[in-house]
Amino acid sequence: MTEAEIKQTKAYKFASEKHKGQLRKDGEDYITHPLNVALILVNEFEIKDEEIIYAALLHDTIEDTDTTYEEIKKEFGHNVAKYVLKMTKPDDQKGELEYWKNLPNENENVLKIKIADRLHNLSTSDFSKLFQEKYLEKTNKYILPIAEKLGGKYLKKLKKMIKQLSKK
Repeated sequence: MTEAEIKQTKAYKFASEKHKGQLRKDGEDYITHPLNVALILVNEFEIKDEEIIYAALLHDTIEDTDTTYEEIKKEFGHNVAKYVLKMTKPDDQKGELEYWKNLPNENENVLKIKIADRLHNLSTSDFSKLFQEKYLEKTNKYILPIAEKLGGKYLKKLKKMIKQLSKK
């Protein structure tokens, strides 16, 4: 095993342990989501940057578990911790609005993870019609401009997914 593979395994195990007992709305273990976000980055967007992959695996740990920024920084380094922190939405409505407003100005690596995160959530969405409409509205308002900024395959994949869901 290479050093990168060892660290990827470590990130996966860390996230898996932190999300232990958490389930997605479809009943699957929560860890399937960050794993799929990482896979989208690798397989669909051909991301090879190890720190982006680690951050994708860890992206919901601060938001959804008792994990701290310092803990991730100690285990995976400053950049990974910074990316995970930037992916973390505040609990309050005012903070969340600020998060969405500032997101387009974030590091490009954070934006790539965010798009992969949204793509996976959209692809597994089995929402009520009302929730789906609101989710797509938020995607169009906040995530689509990020994809437009990054261009190419990011924009193409997101537009394709939005189009598919709009037909449902």
